[in-house]
Amino acid sequence: MIFSFQDDKKYIAQVVNSIDFKQVYKYFSEFPIIFNSRPFKYAVENNIETINTSGAKVTNPGTIESEPVISIYGSGDIVFKINGQQISLKDVSEKMIVNSVIQDCYDDAGNNLNGNMSGEFLKMKSGENIIEWSGNVTKVEFLPNWRWL
Repeated sequence: MIFSFQDDKKYIAQVVNSIDFKQVYKYFSEFPIIFNSRPFKYAVENNIETINTSGAKVTNPGTIESEPVISIYGSGDIVFKINGQQISLKDVSEKMIVNSVIQDCYDDAGNNLNGNMSGEFLKMKSGENIIEWSGNVTKVEFLPNWRWL
C-alpha cells in the first residue's frame, strides 16, 4: 500500500474485509476497506546491489535495521559478515541465498540449504554497514529491504 503523500515508501498490508465488487462497478459509492499492516514503511525502490570486494561499506538510509536477501556467489566454505556478525556457509556450489526476511537459506532451484548455514540471520543496521567475507567469493548481491518506523 502506497500513500499519495509519501510515494517513495510502501507498507505491507492485507485487506481483511470483503468488498462487494458488483456494487462498486454498477454504482459510484463509498465503502470501507479494513486492512492489517506491518508497522514498517519500506522503500518503493528496492534494487539489488552488488558488492565485489570484501570490506565494502553500505549505508542503510532507513531508521531501523533491514532484513536483506543476500545472494553469495562462490564455492566451498565461506564466512560472511555484516558489522562483525557472521554466518558460516558450508559447501557453497555457485550460489547460496540467505533470506533474512523468511529466515531461510536455499539455492536458485529452491533446495533447502539451512543445514549448510550456521549463525543468526543477518540484519543491516541504520547507517553505515561493513560487509566482509573470507573464502572463495566472486560477488555478493543483496536486496536491502530498507525500512522506516
